[in-house]
Amino acid sequence: MKLRIILVIAGAMLNAAVARTAQAQPDTRTLAPAIGRWLADSLLDRMADDSPFYINTPTTPFDSVVAAGMQASHRTEPAGAPRPAQHEWVATHGFTLRGDTAAVAVEMGTTKPGEGGAAATTYVEQHLYLFVPAGSGWRFVRRTAMPEPVPPHEIFTMESAAVGETRRIAVYLPPGYAESGAAHYPLLYMPDGGVQEDFSHVASTVDAGIRAGEMRPMIVVGIENTRRRRDMTGPTQVEEDRLRTGIHGGSAAFRRFIADELIPEVERRYRVTDQSAIIGESLAGLFIVETFFLQPELFDTWIALSPSLWWNAGELVRRAEERLRARPDRPEVLYLSSADEEEIVSTTTRLAEVLRANASPALRWQYTPRPDLTHATIYRGAAPGVLRDLFPPCTAGRC
Repeated sequence: MKLRIILVIAGAMLNAAVARTAQAQPDTRTLAPAIGRWLADSLLDRMADDSPFYINTPTTPFDSVVAAGMQASHRTEPAGAPRPAQHEWVATHGFTLRGDTAAVAVEMGTTKPGEGGAAATTYVEQHLYLFVPAGSGWRFVRRTAMPEPVPPHEIFTMESAAVGETRRIAVYLPPGYAESGAAHYPLLYMPDGGVQEDFSHVASTVDAGIRAGEMRPMIVVGIENTRRRRDMTGPTQVEEDRLRTGIHGGSAAFRRFIADELIPEVERRYRVTDQSAIIGESLAGLFIVETFFLQPELFDTWIALSPSLWWNAGELVRRAEERLRARPDRPEVLYLSSADEEEIVSTTTRLAEVLRANASPALRWQYTPRPDLTHATIYRGAAPGVLRDLFPPCTAGRC
């Protein structure tokens, strides 16, 4: 059982916190709602399953942000010094903001290497400070130390020319795969697919569904993240998007990796059918919807949970009608859902309206709002039912 605690430090932290925010960008009250929305999406994403903490926020956390600021600093390491991976952290400080009003300051930071190589490397350290009323529902929850169980699986790595790096892939094989000889299986691909990311709970859901006779046997292929925001997003003209994500705009290269390198390698290694699906949440959901429109032949079932369709001022939604009309007319499934998040609900609802008016009869699509779930809980809360509904057991040889 997760121990829920608020990390509170004495009121003496006020002076230090105020001193830090004094160096922040001007007009922090104007920044507050935008940074709060960034927090609602991006910070929850960066709290990976192996993080010691996750954030439990109110329904619209950006509404309770009363002040915010950002600052950046640089440092340089000499040539030949080790280049650590990007580091991210979160901390809270409890203090009195003004008068008798208690508040909690949330500090988030990212340290990432800039250009360097053999030469000296510059590191950019970014800080984000939020100030929210203590009674507004913000709290940090300490995770249990027990790792999440994961069914038996295989790991392999591959060099990718498309993204210019080594990618790590986790593969779940259904019960009886080794003994089934000639049997071939459909595929479920998933971004955010590292064992310390979402692979564990999705593979566990599939394994349990198969063993209970509630799902057809299938193979799950998890793609572990390297630079998530780079891979899951296309270009954007919106400055706020750039502030939220940092490195971005690499979805086309990531899609080439999947289409031209990963899928052929999976088909070479495993006994698969021509049926394939993809599932993801948040920015991964954005990538799935983008791929649905831009490379429709890649999968036949698309599952996007709380997709971040606000990206680039909702460009995917604005161009959905023209892209649907140009889309090949072939049988496929699109499943959309959204949690209790105003920004994502509004854009996903608009996409559903476009689908209702313009989708081909061959496209079986569904939009299921889940106001009972949050951005942090929709993947685990919705995926078991969705996967069982979309991939029921085969009957009389028909799937």
